[in-house]
Amino acid sequence: IVMVILEATAYRATSLDEKGPASTPFLKLMAAAGLEAQQMRAVVPHTSKSLFSALCGRYPAMQHRIIESADNYPMRCLPSLLKERGYTSAFIQSADGRFEDRPRLVANMGFDEFYALQTIHPMPQPLGYLAGDDLPAAGAALDWAVAQTKPYLLVFLTSATHHPYQLPLRMLKEMPRSTQLTEADRYLRLVSDADKSMGGLVRGLEEWGMTDNAIVVAFGDHGESFGDHGGWQHDNIYTEEGLRVPFVIQAPERVIPGTKIGGARSLLDVPPTVLQLAKIPFLADRFDGRSLLQPAADPVRRYFACWYTNTCVGYVEDDLKFVFLPSTKSWLVYRLDDDPLELRAEIEPLNWQKTIDSVHQWHSARQYEAGGLSWAPKKLYGEIWDCAEGQGQCKPRRPVK
Repeated sequence: IVMVILEATAYRATSLDEKGPASTPFLKLMAAAGLEAQQMRAVVPHTSKSLFSALCGRYPAMQHRIIESADNYPMRCLPSLLKERGYTSAFIQSADGRFEDRPRLVANMGFDEFYALQTIHPMPQPLGYLAGDDLPAAGAALDWAVAQTKPYLLVFLTSATHHPYQLPLRMLKEMPRSTQLTEADRYLRLVSDADKSMGGLVRGLEEWGMTDNAIVVAFGDHGESFGDHGGWQHDNIYTEEGLRVPFVIQAPERVIPGTKIGGARSLLDVPPTVLQLAKIPFLADRFDGRSLLQPAADPVRRYFACWYTNTCVGYVEDDLKFVFLPSTKSWLVYRLDDDPLELRAEIEPLNWQKTIDSVHQWHSARQYEAGGLSWAPKKLYGEIWDCAEGQGQCKPRRPVK
């Protein structure tokens, strides 16, 4: 099972969008050879929260603090479930591993191995304040996969598409020095480069004969905005450029090529879908999502929220999006079927006022007291990561291959 999570990759930035740029040809090939969920959305447009929802199938804590990294935060995630079936697992990212206690979060999910910018050898070029070059990190992911002798889960998280969208030297060398690019231009080039990195990983697995019985999943963790609707980046973007992401699965003899799944979907659906494809029994009520392979039922309400407190909370149900903005006590309604670019919001329609209570109740029920949670000092992953007491205290001790 191979998952490629594309950092800050909006659906409309990919070739899956008929009106989008021709930036991700490999992703489009995967969709043609497998399954595409056309209305997939993030729960919270922030990476750590999105990783939890996509790998654990549960709503993350609806608060700014990344309490999911606590040693005793209750979770039962895909790596742990697969480990019970004899799988080994690795989480490999091109980004700085110190950000938001990533070693702790990954360890809590049950991953056996973790590699990040500082612990991949040779180290990818650092980009901006957080990211790293995706291409060499994809090579490290391929090296790990071909070395395995039993079933595995490999999760590879890209990062170069994160703000400030710095191009690696290898890309700059291919461009005339006089080239002037906006942030949005650099972002789209990095989206395309992430697609190439993913293609190199998957094609490498094919050359080793490791894809005939594989489940390959690719999706964005959240989108990215460049002034659309007045917003930038992703954390508080509740419009489609922040929430809607590409999602494809390629699984020979398990998924009919060219399958398209409609209806509002959520990254919560990833674990039950993967388990069903892998023919591993699971209890559906342990997940907040549902398998994409289940027959269509009544429309399901898919909740979302902004990362910052009291910024936004809402849901998508069928083609209707409801957004409540607590700071201004106002609400918006979008009809996505005839207004996909969200240009004609219904502002505070009175007949939707009663909906606020149910949305607020849902949001409040998923906020947790952090008093009983702990971040004890520990050494993780062969003592490579030294985590002192408290949050944000993990540091790498030495680079490893």
